[in-house]
Amino acid sequence: MGRTDNQPESVAVRYAAFVTLVLLIGGGLLLAIGVGMGWLILMAGAVVGVLAGVLFLVFKLLAAPSADALLTFLGAQSGSSTPALKGYSAIEALVARGRYQDAASSYRREIRSDPGDIEARSRLAQLLLDRLDDPAGAARLLIEARDLTRHEPQKIGYALRLVDLYRSRLKDRGKALVELRRLVDTFPDSPHSDGARNELAQLLEEARLEREADPL
Repeated sequence: MGRTDNQPESVAVRYAAFVTLVLLIGGGLLLAIGVGMGWLILMAGAVVGVLAGVLFLVFKLLAAPSADALLTFLGAQSGSSTPALKGYSAIEALVARGRYQDAASSYRREIRSDPGDIEARSRLAQLLLDRLDDPAGAARLLIEARDLTRHEPQKIGYALRLVDLYRSRLKDRGKALVELRRLVDTFPDSPHSDGARNELAQLLEEARLEREADPL
């Protein structure tokens, strides 16, 4: 059954608002004619007004039928369009039971239903690396996650994971060099850039030595 304006809490809020208005008007009039008590009445009106606002917020929250509705209400009040963080406990349970392909399929469904889901890509990439021996698929997911995120620390983190993946699992020095150059050029002042420059120089030296050893 829907809520109506005649619910007790609604009446209480309206009554508090009415009392606030009366106190503010009364205090203002008393001050206007020089009665010192006007300040006290104005302060009382302000206090009642604050209480009315708190009551309104509390009743709104209590009216939310579920935790999801509560989070939606809070997001709407703050002006935020960012959804609540998703939970992946059901998919993690599949991983824990060794159902890796089912877990991967579940992550892919999450991504199809929400193309902007960065976390699902990151988790699926790790699953492909750890359990399903698909480093190439993991690299594609990490590239998507890196390109989707707007946060510098996350971009750097995904870039470093890609470099490690290219070097250790895919044995692709060329792509590792490209990723390191991108990292250094995009975030030259990052604390990670010095390490990236050193690794870039190391890879370039390795490539030079290989060319010298096998000029053909």
